[in-house]
Amino acid sequence: MISEFLLFIFTTLGGIAAGAYLMGALFPKKSGEGKSWLFPLVCLVLLGLGLLFVLFHLQQPQRFLNALANPRAGITLEAYFSMAFGLCVLIDCALRFFKQKEVRALQLVGAAFGIGLTCVMGYQYLTSMNVPAWSSWQTMPFFVVLDIAMGAALYPLFNKAVYGEGSYASLSMGIHALAAVCLVIEAVHFASVGLSPIPFVVGAVLVAAAIYFVNRAKNATAGSDALIVCALVLIGVIIARYAYYAASIL
Repeated sequence: MISEFLLFIFTTLGGIAAGAYLMGALFPKKSGEGKSWLFPLVCLVLLGLGLLFVLFHLQQPQRFLNALANPRAGITLEAYFSMAFGLCVLIDCALRFFKQKEVRALQLVGAAFGIGLTCVMGYQYLTSMNVPAWSSWQTMPFFVVLDIAMGAALYPLFNKAVYGEGSYASLSMGIHALAAVCLVIEAVHFASVGLSPIPFVVGAVLVAAAIYFVNRAKNATAGSDALIVCALVLIGVIIARYAYYAASIL
């Protein structure tokens, strides 16, 4: 197991939550579809689990409290954005559950904090000069675009009719295509520093393959195609992200 395994879990789970919540804010479910609270609850659980793994990584809770006192530290910015994002999602979930009410402005603010979190994640590794494979411009799109791609693949599982909206399907295919390009670019970068590009190429192929199933899902209820898209994108990104973190010990 790589030494940064717990951080790998945090950025992956937090990234999925942020990306999915963004798509949910842009393409909300139609009123009256029921259990709309389940989606923000899942996002909150994903983020909460990710933060729990960060605490395990720090080993001592007081170290986390000490980190909060240093606003220049990357982990501090991650914590602040995580708390802001989580609070918005929590309030959204409560309003949906208890009041059957959705506040679009709140969702958009929460989505902004979520994407801000993915940017902070990427920037922290971009500025990590002790790992050449990380300290390059490719790191930012590797985190931000891929997190949005994972979220775009997950969201239709909670809004089964969304692929029927041509705009969502088109945007989703564009995001997955861009994610595949980002993976190829990262593969080229890793090769340039003497590391294997294969995991990134595999990830790019899997993410690109998801485009076919998104296109097929446009003409039917998401169903199994949505599951296939989600599996392809998540597996592809996870393979690449694990290889990214493994660069710290190579």
